[in-house]
Amino acid sequence: MTGPASAVTADTTAAPDTTRVGGDRRIPLVTGDRVVVDAKGRMVGFESAAGRERIPVQVRRVDDHTLVIPGDAERLIAAGRLDQRLFDLTVLTDARLRQSHRDGLKLIVRYEDAAGTARAQVRAAGDTQLRRTLPGLDADAVRTPDDDVAKVWEALTDRRGGGARVAASGIASVWLDGVRTASLDRSVRQIGADKAWESGYDGKGVTIAVLDTGVDRTHADLATQVVAEKNFSASSDAVDRVGHGTHVASIAAGTGATSGGRFKGVAPGAKVISGKVLDDEGFGDDSAVIAGMEWAAAEGADVVNLSLGSADSPGVDPLEATVDRLSAEKGILFAIAAGNEGEGGASTVGSPGSADAALTVGAVDKDDVLAPFSSTGPRVQIDKALTQSVVADPVSLNFGTALWPHADDKPLTRKVAYRNLGTTDVTLDLSVATLDPAGRPAPAGFFTLGAPKLTVPAGGRAEVDLVADTQLGDADGAYSGYVTATAPGQSVRTAAVAVREAESYDLTLRTVDRDGTDAETFTSTLYGVGGGAVGFASRVSDEPGSHTIRVPKGSYTFNTAVYQDPSDYTKGTDWIAQPKLDVTRDMTLVADARTAKPVDLTVPGRDTADYAGTYYEVATESGRVGNGWVLRGFTGFRTAHLGPAVTDGTLLQTWDAHFLKDATSQYSVAFGGKTDRVTTGYTRHVKADELATVKVGLGASVPGRTAFASPFAHVPGAPEGNGFYAPQAAPGIRTFLVSTGDGVEWLTRYDQLGEPDQWGYPAFEGSWEMVRPKRYEAGRTYRETFHTGVVGPLLGEGMGVFRTAPDPGTGEQQLIGAVPLFSDGKGHAGQSPYTSATSTLYRDGVKVGEHDDPLSGTRPFTVDAADAEYRLVTSVERPAAAAAASTRIEAGFTFRSKQVTATTALPVSTVRFAPPVDLTSRAPHRAPVVVPVTVQGSAAGKNLKSLTVKVSYDDGATWQQVPVRNGAIAVRNPAKGGAISLSAVVTDKQGNVSTLTIHRAWLGK
Repeated sequence: MTGPASAVTADTTAAPDTTRVGGDRRIPLVTGDRVVVDAKGRMVGFESAAGRERIPVQVRRVDDHTLVIPGDAERLIAAGRLDQRLFDLTVLTDARLRQSHRDGLKLIVRYEDAAGTARAQVRAAGDTQLRRTLPGLDADAVRTPDDDVAKVWEALTDRRGGGARVAASGIASVWLDGVRTASLDRSVRQIGADKAWESGYDGKGVTIAVLDTGVDRTHADLATQVVAEKNFSASSDAVDRVGHGTHVASIAAGTGATSGGRFKGVAPGAKVISGKVLDDEGFGDDSAVIAGMEWAAAEGADVVNLSLGSADSPGVDPLEATVDRLSAEKGILFAIAAGNEGEGGASTVGSPGSADAALTVGAVDKDDVLAPFSSTGPRVQIDKALTQSVVADPVSLNFGTALWPHADDKPLTRKVAYRNLGTTDVTLDLSVATLDPAGRPAPAGFFTLGAPKLTVPAGGRAEVDLVADTQLGDADGAYSGYVTATAPGQSVRTAAVAVREAESYDLTLRTVDRDGTDAETFTSTLYGVGGGAVGFASRVSDEPGSHTIRVPKGSYTFNTAVYQDPSDYTKGTDWIAQPKLDVTRDMTLVADARTAKPVDLTVPGRDTADYAGTYYEVATESGRVGNGWVLRGFTGFRTAHLGPAVTDGTLLQTWDAHFLKDATSQYSVAFGGKTDRVTTGYTRHVKADELATVKVGLGASVPGRTAFASPFAHVPGAPEGNGFYAPQAAPGIRTFLVSTGDGVEWLTRYDQLGEPDQWGYPAFEGSWEMVRPKRYEAGRTYRETFHTGVVGPLLGEGMGVFRTAPDPGTGEQQLIGAVPLFSDGKGHAGQSPYTSATSTLYRDGVKVGEHDDPLSGTRPFTVDAADAEYRLVTSVERPAAAAAASTRIEAGFTFRSKQVTATTALPVSTVRFAPPVDLTSRAPHRAPVVVPVTVQGSAAGKNLKSLTVKVSYDDGATWQQVPVRNGAIAVRNPAKGGAISLSAVVTDKQGNVSTLTIHRAWLGK
């Protein structure tokens, strides 16, 4: 930690069907700050880098993405210098990216002009490693340990005269080195390749680069085809262990030897060079793919095939930039898979297929109809052009966008041109076919030709008008036309597109500072959330004056932040928010900082919060979207609502603040709920008689631990509020004085931390939290205790063993164990590090799967459809440095299962023990004690058939059975320094059996 405390912000993402069990993770931002996320990827904390504590941080949620953006990064993102993905938690918490970035943050840094100094400073930032150079892009791929990222930020950026962050001299762009995934689309005979072979055109003399998982050079269809290979992936060699790259190469240039020539590739006469850019699991870094593209260009590739990609993101990413550059400089044709997100609607082409110069290939079904999963983009047919002397020049025409309204649209004219490479004149018969944005025939006359015939002289060129009349039609969007020119032995197609703008308007934005002049340091964001605006996004940053942008009719959310002094953010930030903006005409929006009012939130004896936040959320067609702040107090922070009231009852806003009282106590207050306006200023002076006292026991069975504990506010209907962690010795007691107004409930979380590492960050040793928030009454005192024995499995909503229905695409069925094995004696769901874990699945007594995950919900087992008896067993051991009690946990679940139609909880049970122990999980030695016993899961309540409990005082060497009477067992505590172990077998009335063994459950003192 770099300061005395860390702020915590909440996430409103809905919980998945099953609980994912695992510890909090710290995700580095390129600024050096860290976002703390829980096991589900939700933001639960923010830790500022040293010296950055006073920089305000905006949290935006839209389109299922959570952006966490410090104020000094906004301008760089708006200018296109900084990749927005570097602040997108949805991207940064992706499991594959976390695996790729396990040793540090990976960046691609592009340079410009005389960049020698900048290049040297980036490479010298802390322990930054140069992974590879990308000379064609004038870029470095670097990796920086998480604890040195702040040093890279200083090397990448500089401060201008006014104090705002700008790109350092010589720095052109900074991108996330993201992860790409294999993606394969069809086909061979469907695109007319067989007709090309019949005509004698088989790709001879063409070099095709396949950048993929490698190519099997020993495959019979490719034995004579692969002439070069190189490995750029994280794998040890260029061998294809996935089969994906080999399949792609066979489609491109396979000889068909295996099938006796029946199944040849598109161009069996071509030669293949193989660049392995994806590893042995089918994933690869952006920088590896770029390096492969540059190698392919240097090797003289005519065509580069990329059957890989990822979701497109705002701006031009490094792969798109490389495709465009090499296409322009080398004349290379990039054939790139469109992706498989077509069911998400139009404009779903993934990156790098989204590059301007890419030939993006979609998937078709066996009837040559675009597959529903295929992303949408341009599409071509190849076989018709091989035997003819006439070619289109250009091959496509863009009529641009006709602005709405269309009643007065003037016809648009472009020239369709042909070149005749032959020695005799050719007269072409011309026709045009047109499709509207929905793929239906367009109105007659939308595209018309200037003549039905055209003669192209030998060795010459001829052209004819093509006219687009955008007054026609009642559908808005892209109209595509195909001009077909035919003659004996000739068939040429020219593509055309004209966009009929949907109802749209001019939106003029202006930002005014506190003194009435145009603001100079600000960021305004506009996100489309309803109607034709869905998916639209625009950002204006640090550009004084009025800005007019063309926007579709629809609903938006609009936010502006005006910073008084970017060199000292404590001098003031003004937040002007319009949660719902309906654009139905030309409009002007003025975000005027003079309308903002200050925030004054205090508690007894404290006027300045140590951490604070506010956040609003509103329902839209795109789901709930929101905007808010994480702040080191409200000093200088002012707010204002813009526009009319939100009257549909969906707007929510919360305020919360946390004030350190002393080393072991703090105030935590939260207010808000439904509202019709974002609050313009806020004043609340909390009195002592409005507070409840919550004394939280910080359990730790080993000495010298550090505890972080915080309550998180749940105002009815509103997003979870902020939290505040201040370090304290554990075991110990921390006192929270919490507010009770506005129906607030509080959910407390507790982290146990170990010794700090060399950079001062303490080791994570476990995390526990309430299963649900609690309501407290003013004037009363409550006690909550965390991480005391017995630690063991917990079952409940979203926790257990689950079976999934067959996957619609693959038919695969899975069995998932999502059991919090480390839940404490008070029933708080928990996570813990472990030194070893093994989970094994048996089907009818035969082992069918095993892995090293302690039923966290992330490692499913594949199962078949038939009815069978399954037994799932798991064993996990905790490190001695983190826990002296409940050191090893073993659980087993036996049940029958077969194919299901929806995700289904399976009949498993567990047993909970709650001995009266202290905060170190110890009890007076050899004293008699009654221990409550609770059965959870399928055997709970009246469905319990039998329950057997045994205890051991020699760590499991010998066991003795103890009776369960009236929901409890009577035992003696272990000897001083000794431990008691517990074992249970529980059976429900359907015959499903579950077992549990907890070693060293609690200790004697």
